[in-house]
Amino acid sequence: MPPCGRGSPVQPLLMWGDESFLSDPEAAGLLAHFKGVELQKIAGAGHWLHHDRLDVVLASLRRFLDAPQPTQGR
Repeated sequence: MPPCGRGSPVQPLLMWGDESFLSDPEAAGLLAHFKGVELQKIAGAGHWLHHDRLDVVLASLRRFLDAPQPTQGR
């Protein structure tokens, strides 16, 4: 599988807990480094998203993995 980021046909999913000690990736400008990134902000979760909000993380991953990915033109 090719790496995510600029020039990659893979759409990345970035998940962030709104109680994380790390900065909001949107406010920090990190989204500019990924083409077509989808940011999922998870309320009530810290840095360990899967521990704090497993239900939301699994639902988000299932939805993301079931969605069709954009195809790269050749």
